Amino acid sequence: MAYDRITRKIQNSKESSVASGDTKNVVSHFPSLNSMKEGEQVYSQEVNKPIALYKKHKGKLYKSYFSDNGNFIVDNNINIGRSAYLNDRLYIKDYPAFRVYFDSGQTLTNATTTILTFNSTISQTGVVAQYDNGNHIDFNNEAFVVPYNGIYAFSARVLYDSESSHYVHKGEVINFEIFVDATTDLTIVKTQEVAHEHFESDINWYSEVYSEAKLNQGDLVKIRIYNGTGTNILTSNDNDVTFPQFSHFTGHLICPIS
Repeated sequence: MAYDRITRKIQNSKESSVASGDTKNVVSHFPSLNSMKEGEQVYSQEVNKPIALYKKHKGKLYKSYFSDNGNFIVDNNINIGRSAYLNDRLYIKDYPAFRVYFDSGQTLTNATTTILTFNSTISQTGVVAQYDNGNHIDFNNEAFVVPYNGIYAFSARVLYDSESSHYVHKGEVINFEIFVDATTDLTIVKTQEVAHEHFESDINWYSEVYSEAKLNQGDLVKIRIYNGTGTNILTSNDNDVTFPQFSHFTGHLICPIS
């Protein structure tokens, strides 16, 4: 017991000998735990980083950044015990959000489910540009790849070719669906368009759907259509100036879940 008291006394004396007001040189490298004495403080400024203060305390190395512009910098997580109040905007790098357009003129075979393909080369002027914040769209698999666990919101809309309209008769259906492509399909939301009367010729008609879902990292979110009209139909040619890029798929993260 006496030995422990002497040891603590020596450690405390070392800590108190390093006053916070001392003038110290700033080194240009990260100090290692083993190179520092108990209670020692070291100022360091690595390349492209602000000045940081390191202190060895009870065998652990503690670190705090200094700022010359009022910004607060951390290397890892911030744990907030209560509320956080913002007086301005919150910027989050690569926050998942996207908008993609479907390829036009896709054939929807009768009595068959078709996964819609994305157009990766939209360049038409006068329409909202495609965007993929964080690069989570997989054009090879026609899917949004969920980057991490969370609750997401999605919406989708597809315009059908007007020349196909007169083939749709009363009671025939088209199912328009957002789903997760996995070993066991998980339907996020599905809308069933039922014709209540015979469609006239050259009518522009469409399906749209919106939903939110709790998803896991790595899930593949896709769009598919089941054609139950009795005949093959086409999705619209969205290069038509009347409906420029009408058919699209959008989504964004609402909140992450640990």
